[in-house]
Amino acid sequence: GLPQTPMDGAALRLVSGNFLIARPVGVRDGVDHHHSSEIRRLETPAIRQALQQGAVVLLSPIGYSTTGEAFFLSCESVAMQ
Repeated sequence: GLPQTPMDGAALRLVSGNFLIARPVGVRDGVDHHHSSEIRRLETPAIRQALQQGAVVLLSPIGYSTTGEAFFLSCESVAMQ
């Protein structure tokens, strides 16, 4: 933290990872949604473990499919999970 502030000496730990498993939207009503996806699964046990260890968990709007491809997730859908 910054000297002479409430955060002086604070040790914050931020953790990010592949916590969101994505399901590609694909083609709907003739529209190709390219790299857009929906949340297939949330790795809740891994998130809980990081939180229990005192870390701040960063969930980004990028999810990975079961084949390892990266897909965009809406921020709203991530926040609702």
